[in-house]
Amino acid sequence: MLSGLLAPSSGEATVCGLDVAKDSLAMKRKIGVLPENLGLFDDLTVEEHLLLTGQIYGLPAGVTLKRIEQLLQALSLEPGRDTFASKCSHGMRKKTALGMALLPNPEVLLLDEPFEAVTGHDLWPRSRQFFSR
Repeated sequence: MLSGLLAPSSGEATVCGLDVAKDSLAMKRKIGVLPENLGLFDDLTVEEHLLLTGQIYGLPAGVTLKRIEQLLQALSLEPGRDTFASKCSHGMRKKTALGMALLPNPEVLLLDEPFEAVTGHDLWPRSRQFFSR
């Protein structure tokens, strides 16, 4: 419900000072979400998923490209940037979805098992810069 994907059945909730039910669209622009079901398209590459995310959030192309390079490096996705999601390991798919959640520099990040199937003990220290504002 806090992500705006489900309508609350009762009560009230706010995220970033916005009512989840009444200001859903404005609230969604301020959050990043890494769902359990990653929602990747098999026929898009890792980089294409990130480019699409930038377009969806309405980010300027230059900002999107800079963030993509930062995230590809921080999440160890650079070597697989041109790999189609259908050919990615589960861990690589998870990191792609995490990159999509981080790309717009959200105020709030909602994570559902973010490091399940992700290898690399140095991932957290390298990606920590994206978790602080």
